[in-house]
Amino acid sequence: MFFVYALYGLSAICALLYIYTRTKVPTCDDERFISFQRNYLTVYLLAVAGDWLQGPHVYALYESSGMSKHEIELLFVGGFASSLFFGTFIASLADKYGRKSNCFVYGILYALSCITKHFANFWVFMIGRLFGGIATSVLYSAFESWLVYEHNKRGFDEQLLTTIFSHATLGNSIVAIISGVVAQYAADLFGFITPFQVALAVLMVMTVVLLFTWPENYGDQKSTISQHFVDAIHSMKNDGKVICLCLIQSLFEGAMYVFVLEWTPALTHASNGESIPHGYIFASFMVAIMMGSSIFKVLSKYYRPESFMRIVLL
Repeated sequence: MFFVYALYGLSAICALLYIYTRTKVPTCDDERFISFQRNYLTVYLLAVAGDWLQGPHVYALYESSGMSKHEIELLFVGGFASSLFFGTFIASLADKYGRKSNCFVYGILYALSCITKHFANFWVFMIGRLFGGIATSVLYSAFESWLVYEHNKRGFDEQLLTTIFSHATLGNSIVAIISGVVAQYAADLFGFITPFQVALAVLMVMTVVLLFTWPENYGDQKSTISQHFVDAIHSMKNDGKVICLCLIQSLFEGAMYVFVLEWTPALTHASNGESIPHGYIFASFMVAIMMGSSIFKVLSKYYRPESFMRIVLL
């Protein structure tokens, strides 16, 4: 029950911080905009829900399927490497072949990744991790690209884009917290595979809604993938700050990925091998992230980010 009470306590503090730091965003009474925002948020939040629902029990499922710690580590590395190599390539195709199509690919690949979880075989799991890595890259690129293009195409005020992003960020945080709780209930009732079945259903609903409600849009169809990489390298060569930012981001995310891999075995070991409520713990992590965003807003009012982020990163 400690983890449940911790989740309640953190949620209460998080709510107070959010109320204290929330800011007004531009509003609009245009029914066209309201409908557009509702449609995008519905698809996007279903997409992130399909991702978050899988987070709490990935390690536990692999372990319960008979995978050794070394094999689980290889599976995680496979997913991260897939996101780096294949994911970057697939996500970059959005401009040329369509952002809606890219988002559709996200739903299909992640659904296939969920299906592979039903087979207790290392290589089937690895295929699922490869699919999941590609899908994650698409999630963090194609959806927002589609939104920005479609928003401008329909002639909405540019300031209203801030409103959609603000609602999407808040919704993403709330969905992540709820997903952890739902995953825990599902796992308690029917086992570790159930959260992935729920995620599969959510992803299928998202894909159908996207398919029938989103128009296609494109970026620069003449540009090549190699040109994108050349431009990126050129930017890094001409501005040392870009390289510095890339290094900081990479090192930070590297530490985060180690945490993602190790938190389940570490807490299981600390509890002397007893079962831990992965979903509630995951939800607490998500609440803590939301709290961190609010604390950042407070600190930014009084200090430059460069000053206090050194301490935060240490």
